[in-house]
Amino acid sequence: MMAFFIFHSLHNLIIAQLIVKLALNATGQTLKLFLAQVKNTGIHSQMPIYRKQFLLFITLFTLLQLQACSFPGVFKINVQQGNIITQEMLDTLKPGMTQKQVHFVLGKPVLDNLFDPDLENYVYTYQKAGGEVKQQTIKVFYQDGIFARYEGTLLDENPAY
Repeated sequence: MMAFFIFHSLHNLIIAQLIVKLALNATGQTLKLFLAQVKNTGIHSQMPIYRKQFLLFITLFTLLQLQACSFPGVFKINVQQGNIITQEMLDTLKPGMTQKQVHFVLGKPVLDNLFDPDLENYVYTYQKAGGEVKQQTIKVFYQDGIFARYEGTLLDENPAY
């Protein structure tokens, strides 16, 4: 069993060296030269070189992967989340409207208030290209299921409206 493990480890090192050589010089001649070199030289004398090349390959591969994550030219999108509410929608609200009528005008809030049925929060956030997050919150108050008033201010500039 130990002999199989050693053979398997040596076989993996040979494959790793092949990958490194192909990565450094991707030509068919390199593969032929490599296979000829492995046949003509003893594996035991090449063992430290295999380990060094394998570690070099793993290090280069890891560095390339990390560099790809932080590429400075990555395009960042604008992120909008929540209920988009305009001033015209707020102007439509009149005291005495039912909750269903308010939902028809503003839409159903994204966040349900489980603790107070007489309060609904319409939250909207906007982040432009990875920059600062801007948030607006409109609180709609009811008395016994009838619209009473709202509080909150809209964002000054917003591409959604």
